[in-house]
Amino acid sequence: MNFDTNVDLILGINKKTHDVIMSCTNMTQLSGAKQFVKLAKRFYDNVICVDDMQKSYIAKAIDNIDKVLKIKSIKLKSL
Repeated sequence: MNFDTNVDLILGINKKTHDVIMSCTNMTQLSGAKQFVKLAKRFYDNVICVDDMQKSYIAKAIDNIDKVLKIKSIKLKSL
């Protein structure tokens, strides 16, 4: 899948992944969100990037998703 022709889909997956993580209210839901993150990462692995800017976006998106997941996990464990 080419980055150039699927920008809207890539941005949508990123937004949906964040929405799924942020909507979790318990650890069971967070477990499901972790599975969704795995699927999103598999999706990103199949994106063909032609330049460094696209590769950088994908790397930052994955890193940001991991950070949000970690923060949400810490927050739910403290409740």
